[in-house]
Amino acid sequence: MTERTIFKSGIGRYMESFHNARMKLGYKAEDSLYTFRSFDAFLCSQGFTGDYITRDIYVSYMESIRSMSPATRYLRASVLRRLCIYMSRLGVECYIPILPRHSWAQFSPHIFTRREMKDIFKAADSLRAESRKCNASTICIPALLRLLYSTAMRISEALSIKNADVDFEAHVITLNDTKNGSQRYAPMNASLEAVLEQYLRYRSRIPVAGIDAPERPLFVNPQGKSFSRVAVYMRFRKVLSLAGIPFKGDKEGPRIHDIRHTACVHAFANLAAAGRDMYCSLPMLSVFMGHKTVSETEYYLRLTAEMYPELANRDHTVTAAIGDAIRQSIKDIQDNGTI
Repeated sequence: MTERTIFKSGIGRYMESFHNARMKLGYKAEDSLYTFRSFDAFLCSQGFTGDYITRDIYVSYMESIRSMSPATRYLRASVLRRLCIYMSRLGVECYIPILPRHSWAQFSPHIFTRREMKDIFKAADSLRAESRKCNASTICIPALLRLLYSTAMRISEALSIKNADVDFEAHVITLNDTKNGSQRYAPMNASLEAVLEQYLRYRSRIPVAGIDAPERPLFVNPQGKSFSRVAVYMRFRKVLSLAGIPFKGDKEGPRIHDIRHTACVHAFANLAAAGRDMYCSLPMLSVFMGHKTVSETEYYLRLTAEMYPELANRDHTVTAAIGDAIRQSIKDIQDNGTI
């Protein structure tokens, strides 16, 4: 953003400098850019000519996006709060809003059953191009969906993978463009490797020069260009229909991001079924999901307990015995002074 061509309101220069400063610090800052574009358009539509943010204009903007999801509203409120703090530190007196409560925590993602996942893969395999146009093909959907389920990576992370990032010898995929901005590795099991190798053999038939070059994207359309997120969403909606899974709406799903949630819950269930303590598995699953803290992963314990109550009950039975032993030891110390 070298020229001020995006923001047109009176505080546009502050949004621009704040965004550029975040970029220089290494942040992708996509969320702030989306918020600033929306807020800038709102200010212009309201004829707001001020060069600082007032309480009334902030409240009016938040009211204008009331139909958006709680998570999106919280994100935009957070970005605008940071902007107000930034402007205040520059000497511009601004209203600094209080963040709303994390009300979206009540939202429950759709956790696909194992049967539903099998139906999704089957539908993806049967999906065919609906026209002869190059951009209408679905050559990567079957491999992409299996990758999401096997690794629990985000769709943005999957679509950012380059050919060089896939290492079949080390059995890992390097993720460089992650939500948290840190590099991480996604392990590949034998079945996922077989799927990706099959996809690559099919992809190599596309008559596009350099399609196998290390710097080119892994998932492409038949024109050799990176497969877009919008195209994935459209194809996933079609897959759900073929699999007989009802789509309830944009805010209710099922969404393609629910495959990530499903992968974590199923991983928890697999570990519990194998006799692993669910809480002791948290650090392992946290790394698997690419979370910054274990507390982010703990949310999936509740989802797993809701979907597989028999595993949660068994896990409680095991840990309860440990608790009983500890309580008995404490009682012995109190009664006798020794264990």
